[in-house]
Amino acid sequence: MHVAPTIEPRHNLPRPLTPFVGREQAVEDVCALVRQDDVRLVTLTGPGGVGKTRLAVRMATDQAAAFEDGAWFVSLAAVAARRLGLV
Repeated sequence: MHVAPTIEPRHNLPRPLTPFVGREQAVEDVCALVRQDDVRLVTLTGPGGVGKTRLAVRMATDQAAAFEDGAWFVSLAAVAARRLGLV
């Protein structure tokens, strides 16, 4: 019996340290936006600490297999820290 290999989506997305609870509708909404052919960019805005990055990583993890090149995480924290003179 031949079993086709499972192809894992390509990504470098960080694994969450704690469970993702209570934001299922937000994940569905962002995933729906990303899947639209006429949407090229989705921006998540809000005050620090509300979970924008966590939501984006969850959405990217869910959708990585849908994109030929996968999904890639690029942290901009160092850029912001450098600009503020923290590094």
